[in-house]
Amino acid sequence: MTKYDRMQRRKEAHRAEKDEEKREKERKNNQHRKAWRKDKNGNIIFKGAVRISKNALIALIATIAVVVFFAVIIGTNEEVQSDELCRNPFCQLFFGPPVDPNEHIPFVPDEVNYTPVQDEVNYTSAPDEP
Repeated sequence: MTKYDRMQRRKEAHRAEKDEEKREKERKNNQHRKAWRKDKNGNIIFKGAVRISKNALIALIATIAVVVFFAVIIGTNEEVQSDELCRNPFCQLFFGPPVDPNEHIPFVPDEVNYTPVQDEVNYTSAPDEP
């Protein structure tokens, strides 16, 4: 065995030892890494895989708030939806045009607040034909 061979073996042994130390140190870091941490730019990193910026976090919170708001409104709504209650044009797409329940009743003014029109006061009916 030559001097060069011994030198190569020592280098390889030393390199293998350093690699093993590096792997063990990396395993130790992975085991004790926090679930939530911040990087140098202020982004939030979850489990080392998901990176969330401040603007994305604000948008995520706002979206969740809007969804929860509408879920509460829909959950607490006690109205019974029918075509009589439908006055919204979007509602009319599903239920059709609104139906007036008093459609068949003729309009009759109140007797108390009735003010005759001037033409009605001087009105004479047409004579009946014989």
